[in-house]
Amino acid sequence: MICEQAKDLISSHLDDTLPEEQSAALRSHLDACPACRLELRQLSRTLELIDSMPADEPSPRLRNHFNAMLRAEILAEEERKSSSSGLRARLERFWSAMAPRPALQFASLSRSC
Repeated sequence: MICEQAKDLISSHLDDTLPEEQSAALRSHLDACPACRLELRQLSRTLELIDSMPADEPSPRLRNHFNAMLRAEILAEEERKSSSSGLRARLERFWSAMAPRPALQFASLSRSC
């Protein structure tokens, strides 16, 4: 294995997702290659530092802004639904009124075509 191949496998090795055959080949390479061992140690340390960082909590201002945007989106969706159901209801009333009059239904369809 060459260093370029080893470096491509190091992150998978650290994640424990590397197939055993590749893992064995990588370990063999790492035993013989100080540069790749250093790369492994540095990446491992970087990941440890990232994992140890505290999770940031959103500020109250950010939370309020997000909640306001969410409420606005919910209201807009409800408005879209109610306007479409209003149109649907009007069309249903229209067709119901014409149900006893098939000639009117046919005439309205033929004019729209």
